[in-house]
Order: sequence, then C-alpha cells, then structure tokens
Amino acid sequence: MTGGKLGALLEDKNTVVPSYLADLNTLAQGLADNVNTALSQGIDQNGAAPATNLFTYDPAVGAALSLAVNPLTPDQIAAALPGATGGNGNALNVASLADAKSINGYTFAQFYGNLGGRVGSDLSLAKSSQATQQLQLSQTQDLRAQVSGVSLNEEAEHMVAFQRAYEATSKMIGILNSLTETLINIIK
Repeated sequence: MTGGKLGALLEDKNTVVPSYLADLNTLAQGLADNVNTALSQGIDQNGAAPATNLFTYDPAVGAALSLAVNPLTPDQIAAALPGATGGNGNALNVASLADAKSINGYTFAQFYGNLGGRVGSDLSLAKSSQATQQLQLSQTQDLRAQVSGVSLNEEAEHMVAFQRAYEATSKMIGILNSLTETLINIIK
C-alpha cells in the first residue's frame, strides 16, 4: 500500500513517527548524559562525589519515553567543583551546556527547534499533497461525468420537447376525434 489514506497512515506509522521518536530519544539521551557527566565531575555540599545520577532512562524503551529525574535533595547535587566545597563552579558548567553544541553540532534548543521545524514542514507538505490529490480527484470525476455522465440541462431540454410533442399529439387526436364525430353525424 503506497497510496491513499491507508498508505499515508502506514507511512506515518512505519517511517515518519519512528524518525521523530528517534530524534526525541537522541535529544533526551544527549541531555541526560551530558548533565549526568557534568555533575559527576563535581562535589556536593558535603564535599562528596555524587552517588546518584540526576537523570535516568531505559535505553531499551527509549530515553524520550522513560526519562526520569531522581529525587535528589539540594545538598546531594554536585554543584561545586572539587576543592571548592560550597561553591557553584560545577553548576555553572552544567548551565553552560545550554549553549554547547552537544547533539550533532547543535545545542539542545537548536536540535529541538530543527525537529519542530521538520514536523511543521512535513505537515505543510502533507496538507499541500492532500489538496493536490483532492483537486486531481475532482478533475477525474468531472472528466468521467463528461464522458459517461448525463447532462441534466440536456435531459431537461429533451423532456420539454417530449412534453410539447405529447401536447401537440393530444390536440391532433382531439381534432381527429371531433372530425370523426362530425363526419359520422353528416353520414347519418
């Protein structure tokens, strides 16, 4: 099935949606891994290295569907750099990830924006394709009607002509009937 509504639904299910999901998985995994890596290089409020990652996900299910935040308390976040207990150097490193080109040469926001743009472009293309196919269907139906269809205007003209012919025939029969009676009356 490559055409029609069923073909489009199969294309969406088998190709389009999985490609969007793959990009969302890439984004979610990239965000989680980059933040977890940055935090692993810091220390918490007590001077200890983090024991638990901030983000977790199940790669088998997909990062976009399973991304979760571990319930850490503020003192467990590795915001400081080693040797600077109570500082915010590592938190600044984590914040700088927003501007880093971490996913295929894009920042997280750019990668997500590209995905949104692709969805919008695909939607626009689908609407345009639908309008074109609807126009082709209308043209095909019009051509079929011209070849094998009945013109209501022509049929109305034929019906009026038949009605007038019937009226004329009816008058002629009435006149013949009257002449016949007159002739019979003359002969009697």
